[in-house]
Amino acid sequence: MAKLDFFAAETDQRAVLEFLFSSTDVRVFEAYSEFGADLREFHSTDELAQAFPLGTDAHGNGVETSGQVGRMPR
Repeated sequence: MAKLDFFAAETDQRAVLEFLFSSTDVRVFEAYSEFGADLREFHSTDELAQAFPLGTDAHGNGVETSGQVGRMPR
């Protein structure tokens, strides 16, 4: 799978995610799950933002949205 690193402000992150969710058949999963838990799949930007704070830079190093892009059968 391809890996994509995307550095942007929250509004730009939301714009890219909204496009992916509304205009493509891309499926979005978390990269790692809690111990003993299944990976979560996200179906909207709001659902993703509830799990991962978009546009938040807790460490002052810039904000990264990192994902792997690939095709999976539905």
